[in-house]
Amino acid sequence: LHNVIEDGDRMSRLVGRLLEASRLQADSSEGERLDFAELVQEKARGKGVRVMTDSSPMLVVGRRAALCSALGNLLDNAKQHARPQSEVSVMLRRVSAGYQVEVHNIGTKISSANLQSMWQRFFTTRSDVGGTGLGLPIVRSVVESHGGRVHATNDELTDEWLTDEWLTDEWLTVVGFWLPSAQA
Repeated sequence: LHNVIEDGDRMSRLVGRLLEASRLQADSSEGERLDFAELVQEKARGKGVRVMTDSSPMLVVGRRAALCSALGNLLDNAKQHARPQSEVSVMLRRVSAGYQVEVHNIGTKISSANLQSMWQRFFTTRSDVGGTGLGLPIVRSVVESHGGRVHATNDELTDEWLTDEWLTDEWLTVVGFWLPSAQA
């Protein structure tokens, strides 16, 4: 009975994510001018994530619900894969006619194969705890529909991140995306 309940919960999460992906993909509404810095601050505040940013406003043309979904999925993913009790942070800055949002967390290094696969539908390393493999593909779909691009890297921890308690197999993971500026 316990397995049936767990399978039902996983199926419910999967159907919910598929509906979210379909709804976002089917949304052909016109984008509006949004202050992207304000939107990032709002989503991060709701998840207890620190934001470092250049000056505001950072105007983009986009669909608010879709961008909120992408940011929420990105932040949730970073928190799920972060070392327990470590900080997840967001860096938002102006970069080449647009804005770069990067979510940083400290955890186990992501393999090169997984860095490529993580953006594909149904790829997950967390199926044992209910991962659906749809969060980051939703991020990619939303970002690309707004004329942007996604990226992910592992960086070695530098002195600013290291403390005596860090283990040697931990890395700084940076996952994010770039969106064009409304002024571009």
